[in-house]
Amino acid sequence: MQTINREMKVKGKNGKEYFLVEVIAHILKYLKDELIKKMKRADWALNATDFDWVITVPAIWRARGKQMMREAGYKAGLCSNVSCGKLKEVSERQFIHMPEEENPDKLSLVLEPEAAAFYCQNISAIQRASHCNVKGSFKSDSYVVIDVGGGTVDIVAYQVCKFPEPHMEVLHEPTGGAWGGRRVNLEFKNFLQNLAGDIGFTQYINMASEKRCAKHCAELDEIVEENFEAQKTIFGDNDLNRDAKITVHLNFSFLKTYESELEKKIQDMHIQKIEHATIDDSDLRITYEKVQLFFDPIVDGIIECVAKVFSDVPDAYTVYLVGGFGGCQYIYNKLCARFGEKYKFITPEGRNHAVVKGAAMMKKTPQFLNARRVDATYGIETSIPFENGKHDELYRVPATVEGEPDMCSNIFTTFVEKGDVVSAQDVYMMSFTPERKDQRYMKVMIYTSLEKDVWYTTGKRPSSGESNGTYEDVNMIGELFVPFRAVESDESAEDQIVDVMFDFSGAEIKVTGFHRKSATEVRVVLNFLD
Repeated sequence: MQTINREMKVKGKNGKEYFLVEVIAHILKYLKDELIKKMKRADWALNATDFDWVITVPAIWRARGKQMMREAGYKAGLCSNVSCGKLKEVSERQFIHMPEEENPDKLSLVLEPEAAAFYCQNISAIQRASHCNVKGSFKSDSYVVIDVGGGTVDIVAYQVCKFPEPHMEVLHEPTGGAWGGRRVNLEFKNFLQNLAGDIGFTQYINMASEKRCAKHCAELDEIVEENFEAQKTIFGDNDLNRDAKITVHLNFSFLKTYESELEKKIQDMHIQKIEHATIDDSDLRITYEKVQLFFDPIVDGIIECVAKVFSDVPDAYTVYLVGGFGGCQYIYNKLCARFGEKYKFITPEGRNHAVVKGAAMMKKTPQFLNARRVDATYGIETSIPFENGKHDELYRVPATVEGEPDMCSNIFTTFVEKGDVVSAQDVYMMSFTPERKDQRYMKVMIYTSLEKDVWYTTGKRPSSGESNGTYEDVNMIGELFVPFRAVESDESAEDQIVDVMFDFSGAEIKVTGFHRKSATEVRVVLNFLD
């Protein structure tokens, strides 16, 4: 899997490569520019800096993906009135640098299931009764939100508290997986490729002139992302009618290209009495049983994620299904069949917009969600005095000065552990002192793990002081840059100490630095993308 960084590239349908962060920036810039145009047409002369901007991200994204979205927002000009120029193909010796922060508080990142939970919680009791496809009352002080989008399923659980002020408390850290609706689309696309006998549809794309190549690519997208997508969402509405087929319209040029191969494949299926599909004029009709095979691996992944949350939070009986794919009747039916005896599944009206509406609500009243569960264990690497019988001999560093203790290297010094509940008041402070008076900055590696009680940054676990402990998943995910000010000749390195506050309570990790002696703020930088 390719590591997410500023140099990450994506290939366009024209075969050219572009930096991913710049592609995202141009998408955001387009949306921003369209909004500004519409506001001006309504006689509202506003600029980008007149708005507060919110970007929603999947809950399972880690720090790298979140920082890329923030930097793309800066490049798009969301926080200033200067934005990126024309999207250019990647050239040799071209590098992408960290953009300067300008008005960073104008841009917020919000986890998608948290936004959806906020939206669901703010639906009034009357609206719930009229919008939900269930009858009767239901418990709503503890609930689970399942946000099933195009790329991922994200799940969170909350409890609504009334004291001292109304607020939401998280019951389970965000979890999920890559079980979004596009996985179903991919299954259909693979089926269509096999019918056409052309993996990648290269014949259809390459037969066109350069001018028509983009048109053929768009037609393929129309078949999969529009024609099949419309059928996918309503699949399961006729759950009792197993003879029903879904109909996907095929474009004329596509049919002409693969006409003979399609006829042959369908005839072969007929001979083998495997009636998966037929073609009627320009419509591809696929059997219910075959479409189930597109869905079931993805639905099984969703059910596995949901079951894990239910086992950890057994008393949250109300479950909201939101997101573009969350409204699919087949998913609703499968979840109800598996968990329906104990849990009540609700697909609220406006579920497709629950994330974006909830994100706007959260921006206006962020204090309503005043604590989160940390998605991983975070820390840095340090060295401490070696303790016989406790530390691994592999990491013993003999003392170089007589009387000084041996040291143990590669110690994972933990800030927060996975599952910890943290609020904005729970700030972890660490002090950094330069090794020399002329040292101008310090670079500190940030490590993370999905395990608790991590001992070493190598991932090695202790084993009674021996060197045969098991290894766990520990990764270096970024760097912290701490600047030190110049000192006078009569000052010492202690006069340069910088205290750094780490805040893990939001959707992003935030750091703030202060020069201890002068009590002035200094700019410390977290970098996850180099």
